Amino acid sequence: MDKEEYEETVRNVADALYRFAYRLCKDQDEAKDFVQESFMRLWAHRSEVGIPKAFLFQTAYRQFLDSRKHEKVRQDYAGFALYKSKERERTQPLFPERGELKEMLDRALDTLPPVQKAVVLLRDYEGYSYEEIGEISGLSAAQVKTYIFRARVALRKYIGELGKALG
Repeated sequence: MDKEEYEETVRNVADALYRFAYRLCKDQDEAKDFVQESFMRLWAHRSEVGIPKAFLFQTAYRQFLDSRKHEKVRQDYAGFALYKSKERERTQPLFPERGELKEMLDRALDTLPPVQKAVVLLRDYEGYSYEEIGEISGLSAAQVKTYIFRARVALRKYIGELGKALG
């Protein structure tokens, strides 16, 4: 990969990579850091990389997982925050506005384990195939399908419980 190919990759992939990273971590600065680090690693390994886009998403995904490995306190807080958010949801109207609906979906995604969240975002938001997600995540296509299935079951359950609380 030469400088022109690298710059073209930056132009073509940066926005989608940022969206993916942001949906994973919900923090603009952290997402920007993941994107910047991913592109730096791409340049450093440019002679070894077969598919730059897959390499970038895989790198951002692994950075996200690494950043979450030892966050027991964060998980405890997230459980408390989920409890509090369910209390708030009980007071929300039956038919939320579009922004509120997006916020509820984001909260539902945040309840998923990191791997499930990542594969759902790659599949449903970024449009990757099971095989491409497998390349990015280091999972087999069958494992990706399983994680997506489990994530969707969990999301349906969360949304169903929310519906009961609102209903």
